[in-house]
Amino acid sequence: MPEYPDFAWREAVHNAVAHRDYAIQGAGTEIWMFENRMEVVSAGAFPEGVTLEEVLRLERVHRSRNPRIVRVLVDLGYAKDQGEGIPRMFAEMEDAFLPRPDVKVTESQVVVTLRNTPTLTDSDRRFVAGLGDTELSRHDFRALLMAHRHGQVDNAELRSATGLDTLGASQLLRGLRDRELLTLHSHGAASYYTLSPALCEPVGQRSRADRGGFDSDRGEFGSDRGELPMDVWSMISRLGSRPRKERLRAAIEAICAARTWTTSAEIARFLRFSQRNLSSRHLAPMVEAGQLARRYPDSPNHPAQAYRATTAR
Repeated sequence: MPEYPDFAWREAVHNAVAHRDYAIQGAGTEIWMFENRMEVVSAGAFPEGVTLEEVLRLERVHRSRNPRIVRVLVDLGYAKDQGEGIPRMFAEMEDAFLPRPDVKVTESQVVVTLRNTPTLTDSDRRFVAGLGDTELSRHDFRALLMAHRHGQVDNAELRSATGLDTLGASQLLRGLRDRELLTLHSHGAASYYTLSPALCEPVGQRSRADRGGFDSDRGEFGSDRGELPMDVWSMISRLGSRPRKERLRAAIEAICAARTWTTSAEIARFLRFSQRNLSSRHLAPMVEAGQLARRYPDSPNHPAQAYRATTAR
């Protein structure tokens, strides 16, 4: 079992070779190996027109400082000239239950760090154990893992993570549905899938400490997943299994500050909780404390009620 997925470390090296600034003299393309991490360093900042925010949002950014080098790597089969490498690198690390790659950019260099410390949680172990000896391809497993970790998976997310085209991703998801491993929530172009009840953890096995007594029910999740800045996702990922009330509410406030209006169902999905008791245990007290504002302040139980932070990001 390699410490790092082959595609992940190769993509980091290929990007360093293809996109570094060769006008900078005396700076090599460096690979540093440590006990707990691997660092790939390339000279120069990102090519013009590429931002760190786009990269961390896993957008398919297709710009090159050295197009001839990129063409050679593509012709030799080492890379694809479609901007899909970064999303796949992140997905490969997640598949291996490893931390997301860390990308740091300065005016003089780009450093991509891959860490080999597993992020496998008790919930992940139960999920894998629940699969038993089910025959799965790598893409099958990736789709199920995304549904487990993010509450849902849709065609666009699966395409970004695997490089499949629209038809291929659709066939794979339908196949898992037909095998009763995924459940389809049909909403036209916004359709998505959640784990089938057979693969969902029993409620009694989930941590309830300081989560407001939420019971997980991924089938309740809505379809408009929306986007959050990477710093907010990072805050959510650091909550752990037993977050304190203050940290949990800080994450809720950050979610609501990053979006115009956010419903309780959307907040629950971002935090991977169900919607049950969310309003009474957290949202209502935060409104009273002046941290959040309701879209319909005169009707707290309005069916389209949504929230925003009183302090903009």
